[in-house]
Amino acid sequence: MDLPSLSRSRRTAGSSLIELLAVLAMLLVMAGIAAPSMRGVIRVSHVDGALERLVSDVAYARTLATRYGRPVRLKLLSAETYDIVVDPNGLNRTVRTVAIRGEYPGVALVPVHTELLFDSRGLLTAGPPEIRAVQNGRTETLTITRTGRAYRAP
Repeated sequence: MDLPSLSRSRRTAGSSLIELLAVLAMLLVMAGIAAPSMRGVIRVSHVDGALERLVSDVAYARTLATRYGRPVRLKLLSAETYDIVVDPNGLNRTVRTVAIRGEYPGVALVPVHTELLFDSRGLLTAGPPEIRAVQNGRTETLTITRTGRAYRAP
């Protein structure tokens, strides 16, 4: 057994501390370059997420209207909160309250203080045909047809 060859192979098998620190420094530089662009991606995902949540809740409100055979309202209480209210037997009952500010901070829904009214067949009988989600100058639009279908405007 040759002792000098053993010690030489151990030295070449691993990485030195200097090499590990150099790799870590390069990773930190790359992360610093990528971080500002990630903020934009997160902002886009907040607006998209808020609108997808609203699309889901519009469909839920329509389903409740047809299930109970009663009017259902989706009330935009503020730029960040809305309720789904069922009107069984003439009594308004809030089924769901959604506060989007918790899941999607900084996103505002407009117009505020308005409501979508779905009749017993799930058709939109009152309310604005469009709701917008806005965050830091970025706006996406949700269009609700008279048949009650909601879709994202291109």
